[in-house]
Amino acid sequence: MAKRRRKKQQYIARYEIAGLLLICASALAFADLGWIGRSLDSLFMFSAGNWHWLLGIYVAYMAVIIMIRRGPVEWTKRQIGILLVFAMLLIWSQLNLFTTVSANQGRVDGQMWSITMQGVSLLRNDTFETSTPPVGSAATSANVQSAGGGAMGYVLFSAFHYLFDTAGTLVVLVVLGLVCIALLTNRSVFTMMAAFSGPARRMSAPDTIISGFLEARRY
Repeated sequence: MAKRRRKKQQYIARYEIAGLLLICASALAFADLGWIGRSLDSLFMFSAGNWHWLLGIYVAYMAVIIMIRRGPVEWTKRQIGILLVFAMLLIWSQLNLFTTVSANQGRVDGQMWSITMQGVSLLRNDTFETSTPPVGSAATSANVQSAGGGAMGYVLFSAFHYLFDTAGTLVVLVVLGLVCIALLTNRSVFTMMAAFSGPARRMSAPDTIISGFLEARRY
């Protein structure tokens, strides 16, 4: 019995230590402290581009969940909804980068990886406003000032763009937004729409009464 209790305590301590290490790593990356902090921040920038800071917050959030549960993360509807929101932001940022570059250069499907990495490099050096990309690079003619969604955003957007094209990706993002609302609130989208439309109907009720009164006065 004592041996089983000791194993359980070791199991709990393992997750608490892991959570503390993840929070520490996120704090170091967020503050850009030392070689470890700069390396983690660069990794976050490579992974999530403009949303690197949100990736650090998400890592810290997951660490807190692990420490509270004293076990692995349970992928509830809310957790899946949060992950989908993060993925949507990455795709949206990469879509904005794609449309901006395409407006200047035309079709650049084969160059998006190099353009994204050029933006990540500029973001890492904090030189969006002061540095100019090398002459002849893909980013020069497009005047790239964004890292998009980083490597994860590039992969997700490439898959969406291949399957749905640009306009279709926008439609899918809208649908995913509704799915995220349903997952985060644990309520039906139609139920929420009906709840919002209720006050509007109540606000229009006095107008209906006045219109009926005026109609009655005519007769």
